[in-house]
Amino acid sequence: MTEPIWLDLDEVCVIQAEILAESGGAPGVLNQGALESTLNKPRNLYHYCDKEGLKIGRLCWVSSLNPTYANTPF
Repeated sequence: MTEPIWLDLDEVCVIQAEILAESGGAPGVLNQGALESTLNKPRNLYHYCDKEGLKIGRLCWVSSLNPTYANTPF
C-alpha cells in the first residue's frame, strides 16, 4: 500500500482561510496543539495500525474535525 499524501498545518490553514473568505468568520487557530494532534493522528495510525485500525482511525480523524465538538482547533 502506498503512503497517503498528508495535509500539513500550513495547508490546512490555507484551506481554512479560503473557506472563511467565502463564508465569513473569525480567522485563526484557537488551539494549535490540538490541530497538530488532529493532523498527526491518521499518520500515526497508518504506520502503527492494521487495516481495520486504519478504518477506525479515519472515522476518528474526520469526527475530530467536526466543529460541533467542543475541542475543535479552529
